[in-house]
Amino acid sequence: SMIEYSFEPGSVMKVITFSLLLDKGLINPYDLVNGHNGHFKIGNTVITDEHKFDWLSAENVIVHSSNIGMAQLAQKLSGLVFHKGLKRFGFSQASTPDLIYEKIGSIPSQARLKNKIYKATCSYGYGMRANLMQLMRAYSVFNNNGRMIRPKIVKNYIDNRRRKIFIENEKAIQVIKASTAQRVKNTLIKTVNKGTGTN
Repeated sequence: SMIEYSFEPGSVMKVITFSLLLDKGLINPYDLVNGHNGHFKIGNTVITDEHKFDWLSAENVIVHSSNIGMAQLAQKLSGLVFHKGLKRFGFSQASTPDLIYEKIGSIPSQARLKNKIYKATCSYGYGMRANLMQLMRAYSVFNNNGRMIRPKIVKNYIDNRRRKIFIENEKAIQVIKASTAQRVKNTLIKTVNKGTGTN
């Protein structure tokens, strides 16, 4: 089920991290990142990439799904900004008002996200848990000018007196700037046309 199972989302979180960095003006898409030829050490943790890169633009970190590139870019986010950003994107909260038994998952605390290793691994979707509906909701931001739409499965309930009880549409939340959302959307299109999303 889309809500009854939470998991470590992995690489799809790179896009969320990238959008937070862009929105805060901490990077621009053309900033260069060292790919360290596929092996990079943070503390005692070795981060690897499936494909080896020497230098990548920040945008190409997404297009080619580089863990090493994202781990380095994420260090520009403070623990507070990263934690608040993930919350704003709806992680660790119920995704929809009309389903029960939702496993809301978890994100590292603000204090944990001060740590370089947690910051790195969370930036590419490990050390946190989410469900599929939360991910769909988060990605709605890039198609809606930076606003997050809360999904609704049913229009109304019918109570035991056969009355229709309508569920109001919730107001969309402005998560990132419209210009950031458009830039990320263009990067996602490039990922599908030229990068890891071609299949």
